[in-house]
Amino acid sequence: MSARTRKLHQLGFTLLELIIVIFVIMILSLIVVGRMLSATRRAKEARLVEDLRQLRTAITLFENDTGVYPGELTDIVAKSQDNLSATLSYDARAQYQGPYLSTTGGGLQLPDYAGLPTNPYVSPVNRDVSAHWTYDDATGTVICATDGVSLDGVPYSEL
Repeated sequence: MSARTRKLHQLGFTLLELIIVIFVIMILSLIVVGRMLSATRRAKEARLVEDLRQLRTAITLFENDTGVYPGELTDIVAKSQDNLSATLSYDARAQYQGPYLSTTGGGLQLPDYAGLPTNPYVSPVNRDVSAHWTYDDATGTVICATDGVSLDGVPYSEL
């Protein structure tokens, strides 16, 4: 071999070196993709927790003002007493301060309502409130209508 040919061989990489570099890049990319998927799920969970907090606060405000829980979840976004499903006494009607929750854009857009937040684990195309939230008008309890377990191991129904 001439000196020139030997010099060209020394400038390149061997096949083994290339395979090792590709393997390292694959491992790093798997780590990054895994973290990105985890971050997306954590963001959905954070939104779910915040939406539940807002719904529960609005239900509590409605109950504090009127003395009864809303008849339906949509009562907390009703613009006037005429749109309520709950039957209120004369005194309770005077105390009504609604809407107790108002979201602009997005959300569950229903006639005569500003909108309820959508559950991030349910398709936003589904406009049925019961597909997003389960509401008990006897206790004023609202929970996520989606089965699942958070990354921390907490069932969505217990958030």
